[in-house]
Amino acid sequence: MQRIKYYLFLVAVFFILHCIGSGTESHNDVYALNIDDSATIQVYQSLSPEQRSALERELKNKDGLLKREPVPGLTERPELKGLVPEESRRREDVPMKKEVRDGKEEDKTRKPDGEGKRIKSLFDRYRTRESYQDISTDLRPFGYEFFSGLDGRSFLPLKNIPASSDYIIGPGDEVRIMLWGRVNARYDLVVDRDGNISIPQIGPLQVSGMRFDEMKTFLSEQADQIVGANINVTLGSLKSIQIFVLGEVNNPGSYALDSFSTITSALLAAGGPTDIGSLRGIVLKRKKETVVEMDFYDFLMAGDRAQDRVLQSGDVVFVRTAGPLVGVAGNVRRPAIYELKEESDLSSLLSMAGDVLPSAYTLQIQVERIQKNEKHVVIDINNEDLAASEDFMLKDGDLVKVFSIVDKDMNAVYLEGNVKRPGKYAYTPGMMV
Repeated sequence: MQRIKYYLFLVAVFFILHCIGSGTESHNDVYALNIDDSATIQVYQSLSPEQRSALERELKNKDGLLKREPVPGLTERPELKGLVPEESRRREDVPMKKEVRDGKEEDKTRKPDGEGKRIKSLFDRYRTRESYQDISTDLRPFGYEFFSGLDGRSFLPLKNIPASSDYIIGPGDEVRIMLWGRVNARYDLVVDRDGNISIPQIGPLQVSGMRFDEMKTFLSEQADQIVGANINVTLGSLKSIQIFVLGEVNNPGSYALDSFSTITSALLAAGGPTDIGSLRGIVLKRKKETVVEMDFYDFLMAGDRAQDRVLQSGDVVFVRTAGPLVGVAGNVRRPAIYELKEESDLSSLLSMAGDVLPSAYTLQIQVERIQKNEKHVVIDINNEDLAASEDFMLKDGDLVKVFSIVDKDMNAVYLEGNVKRPGKYAYTPGMMV
């Protein structure tokens, strides 16, 4: 009897697992025994006639059905307590069955969302056929994705990087000196808080505030005058600097960075600008003076880092509120929301967006504008000769829409039916069937 109860429990567990694996929804209150399950058939055939009879009696008592609630209760019965058959564990490894729908096998295994989806390329956008004026206006601000997905690795101190000749010496820098000639010695000296290094037989020397090349020349002159020895000067470990990042950034505050850090490094440390922060008005202030105002678009669009200055201890990086914003949607290479630094025309906006696509309809470029904080207006521009876009000046809040050309071929005829090569053919004057 104990063995019969064991097989009864085993068959019930197999059946429940099969129903769950087959994607049966929770609203089904009952389950019928699935004789098509190969694992269930194998267990059922291994039963003796007495065991099969006991199983049939149990099912008959339940009207031939196994309800969801009673099955877990089997494991709580005293005679079946602690019974965990090994086969029920292996049942989880059985691959899910494929259902046949409309003559095709359908794999029930779920795939992660987005897996297998192909990202539309720029050339795919050339060939996309859409209804006229059917364009997406779901735009994102340009450049802010540069600061997304940051982690701690972005701020690790840089090591084993040679110091440039214009590196500014300061307290905390390690200066390595090698003397040879009348005096043979090697010294690893750290610039103290007063900006001095103390060289034996020469004495303390003020080096803070000097550029690296200036310090090398200065120390060479001192060694030659005092001890008459040759000297080689290098830098060891470098100081860290304390700077401030303020304004419209995600995490404003004070940051300790390595001495090679630039304005970009400070922005990354602070998590980048907020959604109302400017990418074209980033100010570096040093001792109450503005050193440079960085336009991050130069870096993003042209790779120009001329304004990305190296920071010094005590510097302040201030991010202003974003200036005028305009959006460009539709048939341009880089549809997005762009910030205007100064008065700009439509031609400069299209250049920032990577210019129009070959599929763009330039006879009607539409601008939606908010006029005098009172109403919305629509302006159509014929930019066939590209001159109109240079004369049209943009305003804050403008949305530029670049539509596509007609969604069908103008010179095509279609041949279909019982022919050898059906398809699309170019129409020529005088063409006959």
